[in-house]
Amino acid sequence: MNRIFERLFPEEDGVAFLRLEGKYPYPATPDDRVELLLAAAEDRQKARAAERRLLTERLIELVEGESFKVHREKGRDADGRPLLVPEKPNWGRRAYSGAGFYEFAPLERAFHARAIPFVLQAGRGFWDALEIGDLLALLRSLENPGDDFSLACLLRSPPWVSAMTI
Repeated sequence: MNRIFERLFPEEDGVAFLRLEGKYPYPATPDDRVELLLAAAEDRQKARAAERRLLTERLIELVEGESFKVHREKGRDADGRPLLVPEKPNWGRRAYSGAGFYEFAPLERAFHARAIPFVLQAGRGFWDALEIGDLLALLRSLENPGDDFSLACLLRSPPWVSAMTI
């Protein structure tokens, strides 16, 4: 990440990019990895279905299989480094970032069909978040002061409503 963002944000006016540094001293474990699951098909719809199958099967394999362990901190050693104890994973320790899924309903159905717990955080998508809608209404109002609909949406948003009730 640092290499990418250092190029995107070069030093300006004597201010250098602030590098990201891991501060928590977790020791490396054999299970440290990132996986990329790729699905190919004749069209986008079939590829999405294959992607959902791959994801659900891999999650079940990770949680119910014996090959993958998570580590829980159990105290610290004399140097202050965490002592990690391996334990079997459970469903409460999984997260999936769905940036690639523009529609969560099929993924939710696939998880439900395989009894995988599913909690949707922050709405069904980035563009559906209340804050994003408010921001878009503000930008549309600024771009076109005659856009009464965007202005009405903006004035009905929580920040404006709470400001008007004070």
